[in-house]
Amino acid sequence: MRQVNGFTLLELIVTLSIVTLSLSLGIPAIADWHQQAKSRSLQYALVHSIQYTRKQAVHLRTPVVLCPGETGCVKDWGDTLMIFTDDNSNATFDEGEILLKTISLGGAGNQLSWNRSKAYLRFASEGISGLTGTLKYCSESDRDQHNFGIVVSRVGRVRITDDVNCS
Repeated sequence: MRQVNGFTLLELIVTLSIVTLSLSLGIPAIADWHQQAKSRSLQYALVHSIQYTRKQAVHLRTPVVLCPGETGCVKDWGDTLMIFTDDNSNATFDEGEILLKTISLGGAGNQLSWNRSKAYLRFASEGISGLTGTLKYCSESDRDQHNFGIVVSRVGRVRITDDVNCS
């Protein structure tokens, strides 16, 4: 008699059931992990950008602005931030001023909001901002653990807070 190598129908059903159960439990955890990684990456990029803006203001001894936009400051925080010298302190990227850096936020900037009436952050040549403000990130997910705020103090120091009201 010939021996047949293979799986029985019962073995296939049990294996497929185990795989299906594992995937149904694992996919939400992976999606949550991906959202958390996206949130942390944005957090680091924003903190670095704010600190870079402050350092450039001190180094160049001129006011430097961080604002949303590609060629000029716009009101809504979006995909791109720009950092430029602001010699005349009007928070507008004028001819003769230096574009220091542009930062792509990869679409995550649509969930950002700045709690000041002006949609920019300016550091004076001494590295002070003069105003206290919070840049809030409210995640697309319904979990508050991905939300954060970046608080900028009057003297230009930056701290991260998880106590953010996104309602």
